Amino acid sequence: TDISVKEVTRDNVPRIDYSGCPHILAEPQRTNLIPYSEDFTDSSWSSDPSNAHITRVANAATSPSGENNATKLIGNNTTRNPSNAYIFATTTSGTPFVSSVFAKKGEYDYLIMSIGSYAGGYWSSFNLDNGTVDTQPTQSDTTASIEDYGNGWHRCIITTTTAASSEICLVTPCVDGNLTTQYINTTNGIYVYGAQLEEGSYATSYIPTSGSTVTRNQDIFSRDGIGSLINSTEGVLFAEWKPKLSSDYSILSINNGTSGSSVLMGKGASSSTIFIGVRSGYGYQMLYTLSPYDFTNFIKVAVKWKVNDFAVWIDGVEVATDTSGNAPVGLNKLSFDFGDGGFDFYGEVKQLQVYDTALTDVQLA
Repeated sequence: TDISVKEVTRDNVPRIDYSGCPHILAEPQRTNLIPYSEDFTDSSWSSDPSNAHITRVANAATSPSGENNATKLIGNNTTRNPSNAYIFATTTSGTPFVSSVFAKKGEYDYLIMSIGSYAGGYWSSFNLDNGTVDTQPTQSDTTASIEDYGNGWHRCIITTTTAASSEICLVTPCVDGNLTTQYINTTNGIYVYGAQLEEGSYATSYIPTSGSTVTRNQDIFSRDGIGSLINSTEGVLFAEWKPKLSSDYSILSINNGTSGSSVLMGKGASSSTIFIGVRSGYGYQMLYTLSPYDFTNFIKVAVKWKVNDFAVWIDGVEVATDTSGNAPVGLNKLSFDFGDGGFDFYGEVKQLQVYDTALTDVQLA
């Protein structure tokens, strides 16, 4: 009966994703450009509040946050097709942006969402009953996807390269997934929570806002001064990870504080390329790439190094060996990058282990 709660922020503690098995979540800096990400009743969510065709009921259901703060969107005009539940946001012409919202079926099964334009080819319909994208956007460089968050909730996502400096982010209920379908009555709808509009080529974790845009800083992971725990002469680096898909390298490594001496693994410049290597004297002593590779699931990678004895194992299977090359020198740092601060790793990491001996094939398997 006498409890007070204070929010405490802590430095040097990694963010953990608790969906499924808890694991480290590494993301770039992002800004949620929607000022009222949870308050869909705010007037900014309609360009014409005096003639709105969507009734918005706050605190109508339990959201993915576990609180009773989801909003029900109800089509209140049976002569209208889905419309008038959108917000304008400042964007940059020719730059990729991602719009996302958590949604759950109500009496209606469908969410219509768009970014860039309500009509045209920027919209998509999401089936909240079976968790699928029923209508993909037809506009070039525009795609839609959906993620299951449990308890009937899905995160609906649209990515596009915008064509203007001020774009529409629309979220609205729909009867059957058809853009021109009229509402049945003035009580049916769907539930929504946590809208986000961010600059980038993929959606990152939700950033709550309540009256202004909010920026989350980049995650940076490193641990130096651990030379006594790493045997540069021989060893194994093992990690279980899944990268965010982008058009740049995404690397984690043990190194000597530079890119010249390291054992590294991650995603290559392509969104579907595995990139693994051992460097010494700024040269690759062993290099392995594989493309195309589907990063839908976590991948388990082990890299063994020793003079003239290198090997790569993926998910328990040896995929590459190299019998010529030098071992790295002076390994004393673990970092989610290339060793010199470049090519930051963005994604998820479940396990990371360093062994100070070159393990046997049985142990690697």
